[in-house]
Amino acid sequence: MSRNDKGQFEKESTPWNYGTKGLTKSNSTSFKKGYKMSQETKDKIKETMKSNPKISGKNSHMYGKKGKLSHHWAGGITPLSRLVRHTLEYKEWRKSVYKRDNYMCQNKNCKFCNNKRSVYLHPHHIKSICNSPDLIFDIENGITYCKDFHLKSGLHINIQRTGGVLF
Repeated sequence: MSRNDKGQFEKESTPWNYGTKGLTKSNSTSFKKGYKMSQETKDKIKETMKSNPKISGKNSHMYGKKGKLSHHWAGGITPLSRLVRHTLEYKEWRKSVYKRDNYMCQNKNCKFCNNKRSVYLHPHHIKSICNSPDLIFDIENGITYCKDFHLKSGLHINIQRTGGVLF
């Protein structure tokens, strides 16, 4: 294959895979991807799993080991903002704020979304959570912004400088 002055492939050149049909043979990393096992092979695997109770289910060495019991535990380092965002109360608060604001960006004359309804929305806490944690789930402390305005407007600059929690 030859290239022109701009580094583009020339039209008359043939690609490296010309004449090959479909997928090539499996390599060492794909482990027979798409390969159909015979019923005999499936039965052998099933018998092996039954005869070795340590492999799966309640007999597994990791069964029931969650949180501090897991060997992946790193000391509860999940940020508070992530823990709060995954609670049912936060999801209900976010949905209530969106519904109250009619699923539209509340920034008047928003240059990012032009106040259309079909944009990606972000809920925003009017009073920062690090200064007033009791207002996390207060609907009156929430407002809906489009994603671009929320991320690019600088609403969280002071919070980031002071090391507060970013919501």
